[in-house]
Amino acid sequence: MDLYLETDDDARTLAFIAEQNAISADALETPQFEADRDTLKAMFEREDRLIVPARRGRWQFDFHRTKDNPLGLWRRLPATEEPRHDAAWETIFDFDAFCVTEGKRWIYSGAVTSPYEPTRVLVILSDGGSDQMRLLEFDTEAKAVVEGGFDTPVARAHASWIGPDEIAYFGSIDENSATRSGWPRVGRRLKRGMDPKDAPILFEAGPDDVQATGGIIDPLFWNGGPDEKPIEFFTVIHEIDRMSVHVRDGQGALRRLDLPDRIDVTANHRHL
Repeated sequence: MDLYLETDDDARTLAFIAEQNAISADALETPQFEADRDTLKAMFEREDRLIVPARRGRWQFDFHRTKDNPLGLWRRLPATEEPRHDAAWETIFDFDAFCVTEGKRWIYSGAVTSPYEPTRVLVILSDGGSDQMRLLEFDTEAKAVVEGGFDTPVARAHASWIGPDEIAYFGSIDENSATRSGWPRVGRRLKRGMDPKDAPILFEAGPDDVQATGGIIDPLFWNGGPDEKPIEFFTVIHEIDRMSVHVRDGQGALRRLDLPDRIDVTANHRHL
C-alpha cells in the first residue's frame, strides 16, 4: 500500500504529485485550455464584478481578490449602502499583508460569526490551500486579531460558538482526536485561552467513523424561558452516505435519534 501518500511532505508523495500533474498537463493544457483559463482569470479579477455581501450586524462584508491582492481583502460597507464595486468599501483585514507578517501562506476559507457578539468571528485559515485549518478570532469592529483570543492548532477542524467565550471545537489535533480517516472524531467545549487538549469532551465518534460534528443551541435563539436548557446535538458520518444524529436528553445522557441514516440535518431555532 502507498501509505506514504498520506504524508504531504514525503519526497515520494511530492514526486507522485509531480508525475501525475505532468500527465494531466500533457492531456489538458491545449491552446484552447490556456485561452479559457485566461478568460476566466480576467473575469474573476474584474473590479466591476457582481458583489454578493454577507450581513453581520450593521455592516455588509465582502471578500475581494485582485491582481494586487491575490490572497484577498476582507472589506465592509454600511448595510444601508448599495454594495457596488465603486462604493467606499473599508478594508478590515488585508490577508496578503497578514501572510507577509506571518511568513506563511494562509488562504481565507470563511468566517464563523458569534451570535452573542456579531463583531467577533472565527476566521477560517487554510494552510496553503489544504484541508488543514486554523481558527483565528478576529474583531471586525477593531479591525484586528483578538489578543488572547481563539487561535487553534492547524488541523482538520470546524467549530461553532456556544457562548460569548467558548466554542464547540472538533479538531483532529492528535491521534486520539481523529478518526482513521484523519477527520475530527472528538468534540470539545473550548474556552478562550484554553489548550484544546485540555478542553472537556462534549462528544466522541468511533475511530472507524469518518467524522463527527455538532453544536449547542442556546435557548435565547428561540426566545426560550429561563428554565429551558440548551439543545446539544451531534452528527456522525459513518460512511460517505450514512450518518446518525445524537442529542443529549434532560438527564445528560446522549441518545441516538431514530432516523434514517441517509439524511442531512440542519438546526433552525429549537428544531432539527
